[in-house]
Amino acid sequence: MPLLRPSLTPCASFHDRVSALAAGRVAPREAVALAAHAAACPDCAGTLGHERRFEAMMRRHANHEVQFAPAALRSRVAQLFDTHG
Repeated sequence: MPLLRPSLTPCASFHDRVSALAAGRVAPREAVALAAHAAACPDCAGTLGHERRFEAMMRRHANHEVQFAPAALRSRVAQLFDTHG
């Protein structure tokens, strides 16, 4: 997908692709064009920074093993919902 689409402003086009850019899911040529826009636009640079931090946080948490509550605790919580629910 090209950086600029005729129906969108440069910032709208950027916002349309910023998540993909932060996740590294854009072609190199498009990444360069998007990064150049962010370098010239403080608002879009801020959005890119936010998306990159979010993407890093998601990667960190995705590597953690999911842990479930012990069966006795789940049972007790279920009982509380049945009683008060």
